[in-house]
Amino acid sequence: IITGGWYFSTSPQVETLNNFTLGDAIQPGIPKATLILAENNKQSLTPTYPIPVKVNHSTTAIAQNGTLIYPTTPNINDTLHTKQNETIENNTLTTEQGNEFRVTFEDGTTVHLNYNTEIRYPVKFSKTKRIVYLKGEAYFKIAKDSRPFYVITDQGTIKQYGTEFNVNTFIPKRTEVALVKGSISIVSKESAQEQFIKPGQLAHIEQNGNNVSIYDVDLTPYVAWNEGRLIFENRTLENIVEILEHWYNVNISFGTPELKQLRFTGNMDRYATITPILKAIARTTNLQINIKDREILITDN
Repeated sequence: IITGGWYFSTSPQVETLNNFTLGDAIQPGIPKATLILAENNKQSLTPTYPIPVKVNHSTTAIAQNGTLIYPTTPNINDTLHTKQNETIENNTLTTEQGNEFRVTFEDGTTVHLNYNTEIRYPVKFSKTKRIVYLKGEAYFKIAKDSRPFYVITDQGTIKQYGTEFNVNTFIPKRTEVALVKGSISIVSKESAQEQFIKPGQLAHIEQNGNNVSIYDVDLTPYVAWNEGRLIFENRTLENIVEILEHWYNVNISFGTPELKQLRFTGNMDRYATITPILKAIARTTNLQINIKDREILITDN
């Protein structure tokens, strides 16, 4: 059982299984976030019709369709952009369990925040560089600009040179970076050495490490969440359950610890209910899955 593997996928078929007890359909996460302004003023953002959001004394953003959009600013070389003393005013956008949100910065860069994520950034970037601070997971599409773009995590700094990439800090004491397009470099906090990675590579920045580990991998499972899929490649049931708990805002427990080590490969719709994946697990392993409200119990049949 511990080393076995199964394949599951979503399908329009609906089966009634003796070992699957279904309660009310559990829906996926929704676009929702909290915007933290100066002096810790907070504003809740939800999917809605376009509404103005005052992000500082002089700037109003627009929240619509699960995205916070900042007004674009003149080109960095514009003569109006010549203040000698720049005042950097930061905003912080956070998501909780069962939520996601998007933000478009004033330079046109877009960021997709996964659940349990925090990103801190200036309302307007400085004239020389663009810096944001991340905890959690986010997918970046960096707008072309003469200013370098930096993503800073607890483990190190990611510097981009025009690119798309995913940054994940969910694993304790590790930052995981998947490069989809373009070019980026990575510098760990314990080293001044800048290391470049190529598209299709995955980098790990470990806590207190002097080096960055780089791997050639299939990036699909690492970035699928950004495209509305949940893809697992030989992942343990314990790991899959952790993702489902955060995205569907449920509590999942096991009858015995051994069940956590079952391994699965599969592909599902991230915006469907949780039912298809639970049915697939029950069908392929002959496990008993019981749902009551938002509590799910997985046991031997």
